[in-house]
Amino acid sequence: MSYLGIIYNELGDFSKAEHHYSLALKMYKELSQGDDNAVHIAATLNNQGNNLNSMADYIKADHCYKEALVVHRKMAQQGDQVGIANTLVYIRRNYVAMDRFSEAEESFAEALGLYRELSEGQPSEDVADASQCLGVVYNNKKAYAKAEQCYTEALDIYRELSQNKDVAETLFDLGNNYGDMQELNKAEECYRQAIGLYQIAELEHSCSAAMAKTFLNLGNNQRDKQEFGEAQACYERAIEAFREATGGEDNAEIGNVLSDIGWCYIQAGDEKNAQLQLAKGLDMLKKYEPAHPEISKIEGYLSQTKD
Repeated sequence: MSYLGIIYNELGDFSKAEHHYSLALKMYKELSQGDDNAVHIAATLNNQGNNLNSMADYIKADHCYKEALVVHRKMAQQGDQVGIANTLVYIRRNYVAMDRFSEAEESFAEALGLYRELSEGQPSEDVADASQCLGVVYNNKKAYAKAEQCYTEALDIYRELSQNKDVAETLFDLGNNYGDMQELNKAEECYRQAIGLYQIAELEHSCSAAMAKTFLNLGNNQRDKQEFGEAQACYERAIEAFREATGGEDNAEIGNVLSDIGWCYIQAGDEKNAQLQLAKGLDMLKKYEPAHPEISKIEGYLSQTKD
C-alpha cells in the first residue's frame, strides 16, 4: 500500500496517494508488536506528510511529521539519528510553507547538528543541504549575517564535493542575501558565478528555469546599480531562458520580466518604452496568472500615465 502511495504521489495524484498511505499506515500499526514495523510506520508517516505538503494541507502534514519524529526518537537508541534528522528537515520545510520561520529555525538547527555529528568531520551533502536551507530561514527572518554564514558553509562543502548545480543554487541564494543587504557588487559576483556554472554543457538544458531566474535577479541588481544597459541585456537573457524552459511558450514568468523591464525604463527616464513594456507584461500576466500581485501595481501606474 505504501509503495502505491509513492507511485501515485510521483504521478501527481495526491488524493489517491493519501488514500494508500492511510491504508498502509493502518495496516502497519495493526500488525505492529512492540517495535516491529516501526521503521515502516515512520517512513509512511513522512511520505504521507510530504504528500499532504504537496496538497498544501500543512497542518495535517505537521501532525504526520511530528508522529514520525516520535517514532524515530524511540528508535534512536538503535542508532536512528539519520531518521530524526531527515524528519526535522521535512518539518522545517513545512514550517517555511506556513511562514513559521522561528519554528523552522529550531528544527533545522537541530537537524544540522545531527548531520554534523554523523558526518564525523567529512564533507557531507546532508550537512550542506541543511546549512543551505537554514540560510534560507535566516534570510526570511532578515538575519542576513547568519544566512551568509550558512550559505558559505554549504558552498564550501558543495565545492569540495564538485556538485556544480548545488553550488550554483547556493550562489543564487547568497546573491539574493547580499542584495537584501544592499551589497550589490557582491550580489552581482554571486549571480555571475551561478550563471557560469549553469551554462556548463551538462547543466544548461536542465537548468534553464534556474538560469532565467538568476539572469532576472542580476538584471534587477544592475538596475539598482543604475547600470541600465546591463540590466536590459540580463532581462533579455532571462526571457530567452524562460522560453527555453517552456519549449518556446509564453508564460507568467516572462510577463513578470517584461514588467521589470518597464520599471527599469522608468528609472532610466524613458517613459514611452516603460509604458510599452509594462502593457505587454500586464497582458501576459493577466492571461497566465490573473492573481499575480504585480497586476494591480502595473494597472495603477498605467492609469496615472494615460494621456
